[in-house]
Amino acid sequence: MILLCLVAGFSISLVEVSVSGFPGVQSFAWGKSSDGKWLIIGGRRDGLHPPQPFNAFQPTYDNYDLIVVDPVTGQVWTYPVSSLPYPFSEQLRSTNMQFYQVGDRLYITGGYGYSPTEDEHITYPYLTALDVDSVVNAIVNGGDPSRFFRYVFDSLFAVTGGQMGYMDGKFYLAGGQYFYGRYTFSGMGFIQKYTNAVRVFSVTDDGTGLGFTPLGEFYDSIALHRRDYSMVPQIFPEDRSFGYTMFTGVFRYDANLPWLDIVDVRPSGHYSVPGFYQLLSHYHSARLPIYDSTNNEMHTIFFGGIAQFYYDPVGDSLIEDTLVPFVKTVSKVTRRSDGTIYESVLSLEMPGYLGAGAELIPTNEAFWEHEILMLDRLPEGVSLVGYIVGGIESNAPNVFFDDPLTNSWASSRIFKVYVTKGESISVDERLVEHGFITEFKYTLTGKRLILKVGTSGDLRIGAYDVSGKRLLQRYMDVKGRVEIEIDLTEFPAGVYLFDVSTRRDRRTFRIILK
Repeated sequence: MILLCLVAGFSISLVEVSVSGFPGVQSFAWGKSSDGKWLIIGGRRDGLHPPQPFNAFQPTYDNYDLIVVDPVTGQVWTYPVSSLPYPFSEQLRSTNMQFYQVGDRLYITGGYGYSPTEDEHITYPYLTALDVDSVVNAIVNGGDPSRFFRYVFDSLFAVTGGQMGYMDGKFYLAGGQYFYGRYTFSGMGFIQKYTNAVRVFSVTDDGTGLGFTPLGEFYDSIALHRRDYSMVPQIFPEDRSFGYTMFTGVFRYDANLPWLDIVDVRPSGHYSVPGFYQLLSHYHSARLPIYDSTNNEMHTIFFGGIAQFYYDPVGDSLIEDTLVPFVKTVSKVTRRSDGTIYESVLSLEMPGYLGAGAELIPTNEAFWEHEILMLDRLPEGVSLVGYIVGGIESNAPNVFFDDPLTNSWASSRIFKVYVTKGESISVDERLVEHGFITEFKYTLTGKRLILKVGTSGDLRIGAYDVSGKRLLQRYMDVKGRVEIEIDLTEFPAGVYLFDVSTRRDRRTFRIILK
């Protein structure tokens, strides 16, 4: 880790606000009315789900209300989901739905929860549309919002734990899974199928009838095998085009650990991003995308959540915890026009183990575009840009095997998010030295060995004969991709072992010299 004082042009701060009557909810869908009220749908009112099937995702803790919040006045209104007709009465109390708002219309797919109709926990196969302003006004004025909902049924929409974006008039349903049955840590007694895809579809919606057209999918059983992640809108600096980035997520095939790589989603397809691993935020959490058009840089801020790594300020070091704990970290991923990407941890921390399953709801000001905060539109000084709402709060980093129903809960805390802009703003950040080998290739031509290595940090190269005697040792500091030439003229014919390593990663290979 390297301590830097960066002239970043902006800084982030949080101020907690009290909203009496907000019940606390996590992993929900949300929409926003034209006058800035929030409509919160689904999610759960408990904390982290326990590993036992009889405890996990109990219907008792479903969010049974449509919740309207006025963040300015602090007023809260509710409407029971049970008063809506089927299937809205079931789907809209589920958790981890995918959603996206286009104009006044909020579109919701899937979600996982208990279905009284099937007497089982299911993933709902519905696309639901609703008119946000009309629903909010009906709830605030004590009316019936039912007539402002409509739906279509199709297995395409039976996804939970994914994310949904919108580009060029098309919806992109990315990642996630189909899950049927009661969750258990043992992996027995349920059906689980990752979509491994970005499903593309268009919608026809006249406010009364709802229809859709499937437009194919991007399929990738490796890069798209992820759920419960953050997909964040981006302006890609290399060509200033719009798209999304799927940041990490879970689970790897070989271990119950997060993916560390990221994947870009554009209208033309999905693209794995080489040479970068994200270490400080791995589950879905509140996040803030900021585009700086003057410097052509895309910043994504992640607030707390769950991660495999966290920064220890006392030891000034990066700590790995394979139990993947709750963290207080506020981190930033920055992309530049030259293709470089770096991750840093901010000196700001969350005031508790917060952020997982939370949402950052933007304000209505004109400095937002495509859900991205446009830094150049902000005035100098301090601006309120949004609110961090709900999520899971925990009293300790690791509670999954230690009664998570008692030690974690759905947070009722709400934080105003401020951005302070100014040329003289100084920000303390620590760049994260990853130390992973992200690219590796070797070529032997005669007695000339060429290594192509991508990493960040200290790199060590060693060569050994069959007896284990070290014949070569080389150290270097690497930032990005390097090509290293090693002259083996002095090595006699024989078999040699090469070891290429960093603090966190290693590659070994054998060569035969004739």
